[in-house]
Order: sequence, then structure tokens, then C-alpha cells
Amino acid sequence: FGLRLFPSAPAPRLAWATAQLLTEVAVSATSSVLFLLETATIAPEVGLTLSGAQLVHHSGSANAEGEHTVLRALWPGHAPIATIRFGLHTTSIVLLPAAQAGKAWIAELAGERRLLLSADAALLLADGDLLHVRADAGVEQLDVLICPSVASLGVVGGPTLPRTESGVFGRFALSQLPLPLPTTLNTTLVRPAGPPRLIPLAPSGKPQEPTAEEWLAA
Repeated sequence: FGLRLFPSAPAPRLAWATAQLLTEVAVSATSSVLFLLETATIAPEVGLTLSGAQLVHHSGSANAEGEHTVLRALWPGHAPIATIRFGLHTTSIVLLPAAQAGKAWIAELAGERRLLLSADAALLLADGDLLHVRADAGVEQLDVLICPSVASLGVVGGPTLPRTESGVFGRFALSQLPLPLPTTLNTTLVRPAGPPRLIPLAPSGKPQEPTAEEWLAA
């Protein structure tokens, strides 16, 4: 990859990885998490060019090979396989399991860019402070993992969900699915209904497409 591990420093880099590069999210002003996704059937290996940075934590084995520090015997999960410090800044590298492919979403939630994971959800969609969750039929309990985690997550009109830590993620458990529908719905009239549209027909008998004014009134 030759990917910079710190935007302000050209030297410390992720030289290569036998894994897919997923995304990077900021956890604070001085720390971030770089996510890799395991490639099925290929043993994970990560090559780092430290160049003055400090490898403060790693899992598996770490061996110096020329100008590189190579990490092997790595186990995917939600905790960092390596943490690198350069000055006051730290970057952690997390290797997610190959099974998470297709179950990860990057979204702006509560004003921050976050990585969302769920093995059970069919779709996670962030909208401001709201997180829309779509689950497959038959799912009775659903876990949502968020990095960086939000302080709390609750069901609209319902309870706050219990939160636990799972590596760099906050894990929120949603049970008793499907959720009961609200007994009352509050509606707001945005615009009164307009008159019915007269649809002129072309000589061929096809209806004329709406005008720009009619689209605005729709």
C-alpha cells in the first residue's frame, strides 16, 4: 500500500498487508483506527515502515526484515493487532474477520464519521442522530457495533440499549424483534393537496409528461 499512518508525517507507513484496506476513522484529535478486512484463505501479514515511530503494542509475532517490521500469526477480531505512536499521535490497526465482508457500513452518525458493524442486520443507515436498522425476517436479537462509539443508543419511543465494549467498538444489543409499532402517530401537513391534473394526450394516444410546475406541485 505505502499508506501513511499519520497525515502530518510522510515516513511511518503501512507498507503492505495481505488483507483488504477498509477505512480509517478518527477516535479523538490525536488517535485514529485503521481497519483492514481479512482475505479468506490467505494468512494475514502486515508490513510496517516505522521510521521513527514506536510500535507500542502488537499481537502475533513482530520481526525486523530490512527497513520493515513484519507482523504475522495475526488473529482477526475487534481489538487492535498493532498500535503505533508518533509524537503525540497514535494509530491502531484492526483486522476484521472475513465474515464481516458485506456487513460493514461507513456513515456519518451524530456528527462523526463512524464504522458500523452487524452480523445480523441487512442494512444500517445513519441519518443525523438516527440510525435506521433493517433486519432479515426471523431475526429476534441484533447487535450493532460502532467505532468510535456513541455515548448511548436507544429505540425511538423506547428504552436505551445496553452498551458493552468489544475491542475498539461499542456494542449495543437490540432484542425483542420485531419492535412493536407505536400506538399513536403524529402527522404534520406539509402542503395541502392540489387539484387533479388534466393530462393532455398526444396524437399517438400517449399522455404528456408533467411540466416543471407540475413536478413542483407533486
